Amino acid sequence: MERKPINKIIAFFIFLMMPQVVLLAQETIQSGSSKVVIDVNKGGRVHQLFFGDHPLIFDGHEELAGSVWWPAPQTLWGWPPPKELDIEAYHLKEKTPSKVVVESKECSALGLQLTKEYQLITEHHFQVKYHAKNVSDKSVEFGHWEVSRVPKEGRVIVKVESRFDDNIPLANDKYLYFDHSSFDKIYSKEMKAIDFYVKESDLELPYKNKNKLFVDSEGWVAYVKDTTVFIKIIKNENIKKITPSQGEVEIYVSPILPMVEIEEHSAYQKVKPKETSTWKVDWLMYQISEEDKANVLEWIEGKIKDFKAIN
Repeated sequence: MERKPINKIIAFFIFLMMPQVVLLAQETIQSGSSKVVIDVNKGGRVHQLFFGDHPLIFDGHEELAGSVWWPAPQTLWGWPPPKELDIEAYHLKEKTPSKVVVESKECSALGLQLTKEYQLITEHHFQVKYHAKNVSDKSVEFGHWEVSRVPKEGRVIVKVESRFDDNIPLANDKYLYFDHSSFDKIYSKEMKAIDFYVKESDLELPYKNKNKLFVDSEGWVAYVKDTTVFIKIIKNENIKKITPSQGEVEIYVSPILPMVEIEEHSAYQKVKPKETSTWKVDWLMYQISEEDKANVLEWIEGKIKDFKAIN
């Protein structure tokens, strides 16, 4: 009986296993007690962020999980998000012990191609840069929009720069109607801050029937889970420059999944053909003592001040 060479048999089994390997293509960067997992083949998204033993990102759904980038406003694409930017495989361009760079396919419908540059600078500082290139032959208008899903187990805090409580105009002459009584339950006039626990079963955010919140922030939003604090910092823009029908910070509490979307928006962009718009988000991770949690807003503002002093 003729026998197949052993190397051909091995190659055959490797071929059979390749689709499974592709599906599991993830890159990890780590510093001290922080670890970031990037799912290259699922939108090049942040699959998980660990600080110590604490996972800070919701990863319990095939598509609606992790931290992603979308072009804003949503009226540009409706639903679902453009697959080339949100869910399809990215190309791994660079990998070092502290950095991962991935690039999407071209999204012909919007004329955009996205590069995500992830860098774990220290165990307390993870930086994300989004480079959106106009690959069409005409100018493209959009805003950068980061959507990070976190478990419905913590507390959301946003310092408010100015009251932003108007009805939000949408497409087709529709509006998101603002409920002042719901807003007043989660807003402290004295502290000028939004502060609420997302696990409360009766929580209703101010925009009726959407469980959404749009905020003119001071350029940051924080999520506190047990003794871990996760802060996201962006460039603080005048609310008039932000993408139409959006806030600088947006919060969405899912009525179905055990997760909350913590979202930030950039200034609205007009990008010429072949040009690239870059937007940066800094993620900070800390442990907080039970004693400091009694004055958590002041504690967070101190950490942000210290960070900005050297960055």
